[in-house]
Amino acid sequence: MEFSKQKILLNKIEQIGGFSALDSVSIPQWHAEHGFYISPGQYDRQPCDLILTPGRHWTCSDSETYWFSADVEIPAGWRGGRVFLDLDFGGEGIVRINGKIVSAVTSYLQDNKQQRNRVLVPESLCGSVIHVESECALNYMEFMKFRAAGRQEIEYTLRSSRLILIDETIEKYYFDCLVTYEALEEIAYPYDRVRQGNVKVPRELQMYMYQNGKDSYMYSRVLDALQRSLNSVDVDFDRERLTASIPGASAILHEGLEAIEYTPFGHIVFTGNSHIDTAWLWPVKETVRKAAKTFSNTLTLMEQYPDHVFAHSQPWQYAQVKKYYPELFEQIKKRVAEGRWELIGNSWVEADANVPSGEALVRQLLY
Repeated sequence: MEFSKQKILLNKIEQIGGFSALDSVSIPQWHAEHGFYISPGQYDRQPCDLILTPGRHWTCSDSETYWFSADVEIPAGWRGGRVFLDLDFGGEGIVRINGKIVSAVTSYLQDNKQQRNRVLVPESLCGSVIHVESECALNYMEFMKFRAAGRQEIEYTLRSSRLILIDETIEKYYFDCLVTYEALEEIAYPYDRVRQGNVKVPRELQMYMYQNGKDSYMYSRVLDALQRSLNSVDVDFDRERLTASIPGASAILHEGLEAIEYTPFGHIVFTGNSHIDTAWLWPVKETVRKAAKTFSNTLTLMEQYPDHVFAHSQPWQYAQVKKYYPELFEQIKKRVAEGRWELIGNSWVEADANVPSGEALVRQLLY
């Protein structure tokens, strides 16, 4: 795609995504407790005077932890819809509703594509007051850049604090368009790299890339389906007109994609996976919290999407979750029994295979 065309398509998709929240309720303030994460299951936790409101800042350093809590009333009229907490405290946080771990949130100061700020609220809680608590600490993936520059802490801002009711029709169409758009980028990727001279490859491979990149039959048909679909959306008018145009636009997109003739090279099955380094940019104790965050997110996704299957290795991490987050471990056992959570690998942790000796690697193996 040329830059101007690419920008127009993406802007329109993002405009449509902006209508996915059907209604919202602001959460005006969060009471805070402050402390330090000493070791798994052990915290130094004390009350503090901070009241966090949207736009207010808080700072965090290594092992430092804040617990932000608020009581939130969910409108009874939202019953039957998909309700989420939309939370952007900054850093990473384990989110609990009424004392139960339900999910986790991750925020970046600049990289919006990696934000994970939504927490699904069980439908049974609509019409009630819920107690929400987020155990917030550093996003170590981001902190490494600050630490390399000699910084010891990060200043975060409460950028989003609300309940949202999702329009499922709009959101589904938004993601269908976004995935199609990203597929176009992947089809064009080899072509762009060769054209820009960033990759030196044999002439035969260059020809293959041109034939299967922007000049390909597949690329032009996918692009045509996406353009015709987006052109039929009344995005420049009010919500009512936009909503009314979505079903027809969705049909155009799916019919256009399904009409593309192709010969598949194989059958691909996508399985969720998360590689968690037991020790990398964070201390080992933080890995225990990271495992809890990842597993709680996965369990929530399994509630939303019955076809979702997840695979994870590293028995050490399961052992830590069993010890310190037993409620999550019990849920994992149920998903394993259903065949939706795959236990993979045969080593205690996913160890570095470059530096250790043969004996050290053998000692990782489980028999």
